[in-house]
Amino acid sequence: MEILKWLLRIITFVGIIFLIAKRDNKKRNIMLISICVISFIGSAVLTIYPFFHHTYYDRLGNSYNNISEVVYYTKDNCLFTLDENSLEFVCKDKSLNPNYMDTYAAGISYVDSDGYLNFIEKTLDESNNNAYSSYDPQTGKYYIFAEFAKWDKNGKLQPLFDYDTLNTEV
Repeated sequence: MEILKWLLRIITFVGIIFLIAKRDNKKRNIMLISICVISFIGSAVLTIYPFFHHTYYDRLGNSYNNISEVVYYTKDNCLFTLDENSLEFVCKDKSLNPNYMDTYAAGISYVDSDGYLNFIEKTLDESNNNAYSSYDPQTGKYYIFAEFAKWDKNGKLQPLFDYDTLNTEV
């Protein structure tokens, strides 16, 4: 669909430039062609910008420009952020629960279906292919790897692999 939009824009601008070029007044033609080119570039920028500018959200609906700034909350309200370089979740505030370690590997960090960060060292069942990647038969809860968890602007956890379109502001 995007290709058709671009094709329509190109045909429109080429048509306008062709009509302008038929006129005799060179200065006005140059000015009108310049306006067409500038408006085409502006249109392209406005179309492309949302693909490269993402807004990320946390469980509370707070917005962030960078995924490494997103805050992940545990049920007891401890705060963690993802260190993308080391792929670890870093504890930002241990005052609520001093039992937390400073960092947890991304491989044991999950977000449950309520949007809370959990650290689970056992292997979970990944055969159930729904919105969440793993299932814990002991608790009956579904989990997603925390590094893949995304929320919308209302703080609602988004289905796995559907977050690119939902978290891009247009």
